[in-house]
Amino acid sequence: MRTLAATAIARDPAAADWLGRRPGQLLKYLVCRRFASVPAQEIAETVWGFTGFASSGSVRHCVHELRERLEPDREAGARSTSIVARQGGYTLDPAAVGVDADDFAVHVRRGLVARAAGLPEVATVHLRVGVAMYRGEFMADEPEAAWAVAERERLREHLEDALVALAGLRAAAGDLDGALCCLRRAAELEPFDCDVHRSLITVLLRQGRHSRAQRCYAAFAARLERELHRQPGFELADLAGELLDPAGELPGAQAEPQTLSP
Repeated sequence: MRTLAATAIARDPAAADWLGRRPGQLLKYLVCRRFASVPAQEIAETVWGFTGFASSGSVRHCVHELRERLEPDREAGARSTSIVARQGGYTLDPAAVGVDADDFAVHVRRGLVARAAGLPEVATVHLRVGVAMYRGEFMADEPEAAWAVAERERLREHLEDALVALAGLRAAAGDLDGALCCLRRAAELEPFDCDVHRSLITVLLRQGRHSRAQRCYAAFAARLERELHRQPGFELADLAGELLDPAGELPGAQAEPQTLSP
């Protein structure tokens, strides 16, 4: 199941016709809560605003319809392999319903761990794959759904960690263009992050793009002042001085390995 960008089901090209209706909304919510068993009442209240005894019946009906969509060849009376009733609620069976967001998180985690272990080539492979998998915001077709916000933010943070770490690896390998590409994308995700913008401007200076570095710094400083009434905390002259350090590390580009949930 694809969730990074608009939601889609790889083996069901016609899924777009029903993903916006109640069975599809149920599936999306179960994906957001895929690490837990979700009570029917919670589903009804959170996704559709239903309350009362009848809401549980509505959820059961939607579960039945969703199972039919996901398992069209399942024999009547056979146990569902996609949506499991457990502990008074419903959950997706991860063995039957794969989610691209989980594969993305696994690659990011492996990349960060490999980098911390001093394996830059392995780290680069995993981080590149992870970054490439992030084709867009989690469930971009549900921009107003409050129940998707937490998972969306979690995955955005994973992407930022991957981009910053990959930028550091590319810079260390002498690929400043690759580092710049990663940092620009990270800066779009985090428009107020001083470390990310410091690293971005440093790469521009290392490339000799002093005018672009100055414009980038000025835009960042103006944004901080306008929105947060803060200063960047560093000057262009500071960064130019740091470039004299033979170590050549990107300031702020070291991403500490984290324990990411899958």
